[in-house]
Amino acid sequence: MNKQDFISSLRKSLADMETEDINDIIYDYEEHFNIGLEAGQTEEEIALKLGNPTNIARQYRADYMVKQAEQHKSTANIVRAVLAILGLGLFNLIIVLGPFIAVAAFLISLFAVSLSMVVAGIGVFIGIILHPLLPSTIHLSGFVLGDTQMIVAGLLAAVGIITSGILLFIGTFYLSILFYNLTIKYLKLNMSIVRNKEV
Repeated sequence: MNKQDFISSLRKSLADMETEDINDIIYDYEEHFNIGLEAGQTEEEIALKLGNPTNIARQYRADYMVKQAEQHKSTANIVRAVLAILGLGLFNLIIVLGPFIAVAAFLISLFAVSLSMVVAGIGVFIGIILHPLLPSTIHLSGFVLGDTQMIVAGLLAAVGIITSGILLFIGTFYLSILFYNLTIKYLKLNMSIVRNKEV
């Protein structure tokens, strides 16, 4: 592989990165070729020494995606970062993807439970309020129409369920932020391990 083929393949593999970042990387590798040529090496020898441009691009893309996820926090960015890390090797499929999916699924289920609690609490609250107006439509077993204590207890229970759901949602939100930050650190650690294995 000569310089032109190497640079072209590298540029193509970096296509989803910012143009400025791509140009910086390309400039660095053109410098490698210039220094090697001055030292008397052929373009093919330099390309062989540098390695596969597609693998090099995967490293840069993974690093770039992790930085994007760190600077611009969003679900899409963290998913892109995880997918970029998966591209570094089959080993990452188990080490990165398994824990990521497990914790993400757990957090999604907590969000679903919290929203269900809020909706159920609102439903119970509205049902108790509307029961005297629509007794034939809304059936509440255990509630006696004239029993004020039972109605107040039901309303308080509904408010408790709603409040618990809201608190669970807030707690899950903060857990998600913690998970996001820990995922970034984990991805960085994983990248450094992959780099050390290659050296």
